[in-house]
Amino acid sequence: MTDREIIKSIQEGERDSGYQGEICTELQGNPRTIVILDDDPTGTQTVHNVPVITQWSEEVIESEILSSPVFFILTNSRSLQAEEADKLGHLIGRCLQKAAVKHNKNLVVISRSDSTLRGHYPNEVNALAAGLGWNNAKHLLAPAFFEGGRYTF
Repeated sequence: MTDREIIKSIQEGERDSGYQGEICTELQGNPRTIVILDDDPTGTQTVHNVPVITQWSEEVIESEILSSPVFFILTNSRSLQAEEADKLGHLIGRCLQKAAVKHNKNLVVISRSDSTLRGHYPNEVNALAAGLGWNNAKHLLAPAFFEGGRYTF
């Protein structure tokens, strides 16, 4: 794709005004809790009506899984060294998995990282998947911050 084609595609996508209805319909027929881990506060600043937690104790995560169909965990892991970020991802994954099993919840876990690809990828995502006990976690890279008009291509 040329730069011009990429920009045209982005502009066409901006005309779509969201998919909240479709997402709600899908979740009603296929219940899941969506958990988004964010490595800095930028992503959480662009959402509304979605809880954001800033601690990840088992009790806090369990409470949120029981009360919210979707929530953010603001980890601020981009400020950590790689090894610390990996440990944090693994810990959060374990806490999420424990709460999901305890309450028979299906999870969709998304690691939202930096659109300019400065985060701890792929090690932090792999550590999160290991903590969740997921052997075949899928990785989808979308190096863009659509709300801020920032695209990496």
